[in-house]
Formats: sequence, C-alpha cells, structure tokens
Amino acid sequence: VYDQRVAAKSKADFEVSVVLGPGAPPIEATAHLRGKGTIDCERKSYTVNLKGAERDLLPGSRIDELYLISMCADDRYIEQYTANQIMAGLGLFPLAFRYVELTLDGESRGVYLLLEKTTEELVRDNSRVHSVLRRGFSAPTDTVSVQLAADGDAARAAATFDDLMTDLDGRSGAELATAAANHLDVDGYLRLVALMSAYQNGDWVDEVWFVATETLSAGGEAGDWYAPSGWDNDDLFSECHYSGQYAFADAPGLSYCAESRLDDILLADPVTYARFVDILDGLLTDPLTTAAFAAAVERTGAALLPYFARPEIAAAMTELVADNPAAVSPAEAQADIRLRLDELEARYADRHALLEARIAAYRKAKARSTP
Repeated sequence: VYDQRVAAKSKADFEVSVVLGPGAPPIEATAHLRGKGTIDCERKSYTVNLKGAERDLLPGSRIDELYLISMCADDRYIEQYTANQIMAGLGLFPLAFRYVELTLDGESRGVYLLLEKTTEELVRDNSRVHSVLRRGFSAPTDTVSVQLAADGDAARAAATFDDLMTDLDGRSGAELATAAANHLDVDGYLRLVALMSAYQNGDWVDEVWFVATETLSAGGEAGDWYAPSGWDNDDLFSECHYSGQYAFADAPGLSYCAESRLDDILLADPVTYARFVDILDGLLTDPLTTAAFAAAVERTGAALLPYFARPEIAAAMTELVADNPAAVSPAEAQADIRLRLDELEARYADRHALLEARIAAYRKAKARSTP
C-alpha cells in the first residue's frame, strides 16, 4: 500500500505501526505523505496520527498527531531548525520540534524534523479560535486557505480576512495604524517581516499562518483578531523568487521579498513603515545580534552533527550525498555540514551590517526632510 501511495503521489491515509525507540511496543497509527514541492523527494515527509493516548514526544508537549519532515529542500538540514529557534524566541513559532532518526521496516531513512501539527497546536494554544488560515501565493497576488473554521463556514473565514485587507487598503497614516491594530497583531506581523529581511528569506510569502481569535469591537460585537506564525523557513539567504518582481520595493532597501497585499499596505505607508524600521532596528540590536544568531546556529550543529557520526545515517541522507558523494563517510558529512554552519553565521553577520548601515541612512535622510 505504501509503495502504491508513493507511486501515485497520493496523500491518502495508510495503516502503520510506530515504534518510538528500541524495545518499545508498537503503536497502531495512520500516516500519509505530505508536502507540495517536496513530494517528489526520495525521502518522503509524513503526517502521522497515533492511536490511543497522547504521548510525550517533544519537550513540554503531549501529542498524538505529528509531522515528520525530511528536510529534503533544506540545504544541509540546518535552516529550518535554526529559523524555528529564532522565531520561537520572538513569539512567532509556537510548535515544539526536534531532530529524530526515522527508520522504515528496519532501514534508516536518516534525520527528520519532528514537529507538532500546526492547526491543532494553534487551536490548543489560543482561546476562542474563530479560524486558522495559511497564506498562499498565486503570482501576482496572495491568497488564504482556511485550515479551520470554528463555525464550519470556510468561505466566511476567508472573506473576513479579505474584507480586513480591503478595509486597510483604503486607509493611511495614524488611521491605518489604529484600524490595523484593532484586528491584527501589527507589531508581531512587522516583526515577522523584519525577521525575514534579517535572514534574507527569498520565499516566505506562503509560509505565514494566521490564527483568528475572538475580539470585541467598540460596539461590543464579536470579531476576528489575527496573530501571525511563521513556518517552513528553508530559504535563508536566497534570491527572492520570481526575481523579486512581485516584492515590495522600498527605497531604503530594508524589506526583503515582501510580496503580500498586507506587506504592500503596511510598508507603503510612511507611518507603519517607520514602525517597521523601529522593529527591525530593535531586532538587530537585541535579541538578534550576530552573536545571538551564531549561538542559534551552534545549537543547531550540536543537535544535528552527532547523528552523522553513524555511517547508516550519513548514507541515508540522499540529498547531501547527491551533492557531495563523499558525504557517505561520517567524517566528510560532518565536515560538509560544519562548513555550511560557518557560512550561515558569516552571511548573517554581513546582512546584519548591511541592514544597520541602511537603517542609519534612512534615519539620516528622514531627519533632513523633517521640518
């Protein structure tokens, strides 16, 4: 059945048993293939639903549903883990995660990223959830797909978000800032935009989730209030897709690959753009100094590299071996990944310095133009 699912690229469920460690009893479960652009990878990614009670699979998290991400599109398997750490520290990534080894029928398939399921965790972590949305991108415009609508009306959930964008698009200045803050975690979203610029993510427009919880209007009517979460950051320090033709172009060069309608609204307005610059400046000053980013990278290395001391894991990582055939050797695999870790630290240091210089230039120009 599994081979049929793989051949057909089918995401239909199939029955499995799951063993959580040596000597542990098998657990009945269902699983299905997951991923869009990565479903063609040799090492597949999976959604797994364990039957029975929830289990302690992640720090501080009891779950019975989980993702197993092969990281086949993540160069040297370090970007998502590093980015997730940073986003979590900024309140922008609520999912617990860790590296694990996956075996299928006794054969190692290498290192995977174990994650909580996104929709379920967003609902679990928030009160009075109205909807959970994932932003998509169909060039030249973004879209939202409804992952959950508490009232069962997915069309209403999508239309409510679209109506908010339309309302904000007709406002400017302090009026825009106030209207946005009534229905959106503006600082949280601008922090996400700033973070994507800080590590120069070339493909993040469709890696944003919004959880809508209940809020009350001035008239006492219940409405939606949206908080953002990041997801699947495996394009750090990359060129903006579509050659950047759909990205917001700000003269100071402080945003990066910001392609959504919400980005255009907030960054095109001088008041909310100034707020974005303040948030970016604060992010670079603390907590995301070059030393802090380097520390996150080193934690990634400490969590990942020990796996590659084992020959069966080094050999199983088909993406790395395809790029560097000598990486079937544990020593070569570890050296290869170590080189990429060092490169990631160096690229962030360069980006940090560039953004600081551009912020200084922006503030200087702004001071000159202020009466």
